[in-house]
Amino acid sequence: MEWHTILALGSAAPFLLVPVAFVWFLNVGGLYQAIRQAQRKKVLPVLVCSVDADCPSGYICVNGNCMSAA
Repeated sequence: MEWHTILALGSAAPFLLVPVAFVWFLNVGGLYQAIRQAQRKKVLPVLVCSVDADCPSGYICVNGNCMSAA
């Protein structure tokens, strides 16, 4: 290969790898959030309430269920 070709490929590599890395980052982040959400649903049972005082600390009563206040 001539040095022109090597220089062109070396210069184009970051422009090709950055979008690939960004899409990979989005996929891994989405998978991580899906796993966290599934674990959270498994760990925390549905808490039934009628007022905010029925819910644990950090939760509020929304439509009869305790939801995280954050």
